[in-house]
Amino acid sequence: MLETRHHWLPVIIAVYLPLSFVITYSIAVGNKHVEPGFPYISDTGTRSPESCVFGQLLNIGAVLAGIIIYTRYRQSLYHFENSTRKYLLHLNTAAFITGLLTIFGVSLVGNFQETNILVVHLLGAFLAFGVGFVYMILQTIISCKSVSFKIPGNSLYIRRFRIALCVADFVLLVILSIMTLVAGSKGPGEGIEVYDWTAAHPGSVDETTRISTGPSMYYTTGLTG
Repeated sequence: MLETRHHWLPVIIAVYLPLSFVITYSIAVGNKHVEPGFPYISDTGTRSPESCVFGQLLNIGAVLAGIIIYTRYRQSLYHFENSTRKYLLHLNTAAFITGLLTIFGVSLVGNFQETNILVVHLLGAFLAFGVGFVYMILQTIISCKSVSFKIPGNSLYIRRFRIALCVADFVLLVILSIMTLVAGSKGPGEGIEVYDWTAAHPGSVDETTRISTGPSMYYTTGLTG
């Protein structure tokens, strides 16, 4: 059965995606195209040659994720197609569609760099992170609603883990959004590209503490670009 032969696929994608980001980050830092601190992932895939590697790795990741999404869809369909609980079939279809939109967004992020066509790049990021979060929610709901089907691997611990991942993802998305807005309001400055954002510019995580006139008058900036 599908669930007994393809359990290794999520493990591969969980290792592959972080590794791909590390590779492009290493190339970008090695070529001095970004600061070695904590740049945006998109900044590490903006300039050549890392932009080529970035796009190719994300395309491969999108294909691998697509295989996982389809496998999960077929697994759920196998258990739900003869059930009287038709809403599970609708949830499964909705999850499949949102999953395809998510991997399409990943491909857009990789192929349309932020310095070339920003609108398309941001659209891809929204699909990858925003719609991807919806996909996580739908899959978690499906897992919780299908306990009686005895699907292999859908244990109580796995369901709790999925819920925890959804909560963590939501919190991190909120923090990312707030920090992006605050950092953008502080720097890097007019006419300076984000990948040239260094410790010498406002809003950088490495900007040194400055001492104002008057005793005990200090201010720091600690937001990464």
